[in-house]
Amino acid sequence: MIRSILSRSNHRQQALMYCGIYVFPLLTVLGFYGGGGWIYTSVIAGYVLVPLCDLVIGTSQVNYDAEQEKAAAQDSFFRYLTYGIAPLIVAVVVWSCWVASTHELAVHEYVGLVLAVALVSGGIGVTVAHEQCHKVRKLDLHLARLTLMCICYMHFTIEHIMGHHARVATDEDPATARLGQSLYQFYFQSVWGGYHSAWNLERTRLRKRRLGFWTHHNQMLWYTILPLAFMGLITWFFGTAGLLFFLLQAIVGFSYLEVVNYIEHYGLQRRRTPQGNFEKVRAFHSWNSDHVVSNYLLFGLPRHSDHHAHAARPYQILRSLPGSPQLPFGYTVMMPIAFVPALWRRLMDHRVAQARAVLSQAPLMD
Repeated sequence: MIRSILSRSNHRQQALMYCGIYVFPLLTVLGFYGGGGWIYTSVIAGYVLVPLCDLVIGTSQVNYDAEQEKAAAQDSFFRYLTYGIAPLIVAVVVWSCWVASTHELAVHEYVGLVLAVALVSGGIGVTVAHEQCHKVRKLDLHLARLTLMCICYMHFTIEHIMGHHARVATDEDPATARLGQSLYQFYFQSVWGGYHSAWNLERTRLRKRRLGFWTHHNQMLWYTILPLAFMGLITWFFGTAGLLFFLLQAIVGFSYLEVVNYIEHYGLQRRRTPQGNFEKVRAFHSWNSDHVVSNYLLFGLPRHSDHHAHAARPYQILRSLPGSPQLPFGYTVMMPIAFVPALWRRLMDHRVAQARAVLSQAPLMD
């Protein structure tokens, strides 16, 4: 079975593997009703079982051939697979706010529920929203916005597309971690810098189109109003206890995103061309991970080098590219390591030096 999956001989079989992402919302709810330590079931599955599976199954650099890639790209099942995530996340978030407002939870139960729900809203939710905000269909974008509203991060749809992809691997990008920068330093740079950048990008868009700032055309106004309105509804139905829980899971949820941002481009830099522009974004400028299980559960996100080199490619046909710098472990191992700066630098800084050496030998591409 594993050998067949790694061969990528059947794209529909691949599609079924991506369905595993739906297990985590289910584990969150079942874990709560299991009582006691069972509330940590989804967190343990994400940060213990998934890394173990990555270790056992390992990595795969296998890509589709041209015919298989065309068939997978045209298969609408992959798109429909992403459509169920947003309503499910809204349901889990609302349910958890109800739980927090109507149940007397022990401290360990409350913390466990926050972590589990945030893993769904910020871990799984942002992964799928990231895929959808790259699409041209309005439904995809609306679903991405709905998901991101649950963690108060709707501005991501502007900053990620118009900001991060244009400025990645440069000092102008708040979502690119510098060499030697700790996660804690990066966190505030990315959270505030990304939000501030989204406002600037939207002002520029409105000015170019000669549209007013205080009008319904301003997306950032909507991205401020809608989360506030959602919080108002949460407070109306579930009181301050429900609102407090919502805010905590939102903060932890978008923090999952920022830890991933830290991992994906740490220390990598684009060079300047003789004309003073940054070179074209290529596989050299993102950390790649070919760990099989992580790629299925994160909709191909760890194959990040191909995503940035070819941003329009859908998740199911992202490739392992030669020359892309490789992470030593999958995302669910790298994320906890990032919280220990000394360990992170010992693991990554020499790899950054190697990646920069490879890049320095590559021809500049304007």
